[in-house]
Amino acid sequence: AERLALSGQDRGLFDPLPPYLMRKYIAYARNYIHPRLSEASKEVLSDFYLKLRTEHKNIDGTPITTRQLESLIRLAEAR
Repeated sequence: AERLALSGQDRGLFDPLPPYLMRKYIAYARNYIHPRLSEASKEVLSDFYLKLRTEHKNIDGTPITTRQLESLIRLAEAR
């Protein structure tokens, strides 16, 4: 949290988003923003996931599950 703290001169320049506007933005995003992955992105994620499963199966036996794939997809859509 310290690295995010504003210094003295930066505090005067920082203008936070008012809570009512943040709520409106989130409501708008939930209703109208529906990210979709392109076919190329799906292929890259699929290849990475399969490679990750293969590597971890051989190293220490820690399973890589579809939960990790779902997390990768959420991160890619958020980007």
